[in-house]
Amino acid sequence: MKRFVEIPSEECVVTDAWEYKPPITYYTDKHPYVELKYGKSIFMIHDRYILFRFLRALDSELMYADMMFTLYDVPVDERPTLKDIIQGYLDNATHPLLGLWVEDDTMIVEVEPTGNHSRYFESTMHFIRANYLSDFLESIRHMKPYPHAIYKAPIMSFTKDKVKVEVISYKNMTKIIGRYKVGNYWIQPIPTQIISRWVHTIPSKTLEEMLWKVISVLDYMVTLQIKEIRRGGDSERLRDFISRSKLEVENMNLIDACVADKINSFNTSE
Repeated sequence: MKRFVEIPSEECVVTDAWEYKPPITYYTDKHPYVELKYGKSIFMIHDRYILFRFLRALDSELMYADMMFTLYDVPVDERPTLKDIIQGYLDNATHPLLGLWVEDDTMIVEVEPTGNHSRYFESTMHFIRANYLSDFLESIRHMKPYPHAIYKAPIMSFTKDKVKVEVISYKNMTKIIGRYKVGNYWIQPIPTQIISRWVHTIPSKTLEEMLWKVISVLDYMVTLQIKEIRRGGDSERLRDFISRSKLEVENMNLIDACVADKINSFNTSE
């Protein structure tokens, strides 16, 4: 089963990397072997197209042909090792968080793209972080906005420790949610904030009020002692925004009742 994970590029270490995945039979089979470590987790890349998307997420100007030429046409004694090349991209990344889809807990099978967005999207995302979430890390992920959508919409994601604030805008509608991680599961303690406008057209005061409703509850939750959920739903396996939100609301119902009452009381008072 696939699951979505986000890892900070500066905390990711390349432990092993080779241009050819063993066992080597024909050199025409140009697929690499890459092993990455983040904390106690190990992630693998065994496909050159995944490696390209991984490096492209770190450097949006990289071209596939340039990567292939460097790795397979330039003699190894005339360039850095593959391990050093990948580590160099990680150490100098322009995007602090990498969104990865992982299969069987270790194999990277998809990489969330980080570039090629409208100027409205990126300028608004930078505006939100600079003015309201300056101590958060920003990243981008893509999800279907609702279960039967035939397209994906980009999501502004702002992360700090166990807290996430996400903004999605589609079909002249914007939704803002707050997510909090309890153990291995995400919960949503406050109803989705919704307005019938594209995010870049929301008046600053209205946007601030929507964000504050979410941020204030999440900040309050950080002060509480919340026991881990033992049998929650794994929302990070879901591909659409609405289904994931519904599951995380259900996860919220699994936390300790006394703590839930405190959160609901605080939420109501705001």
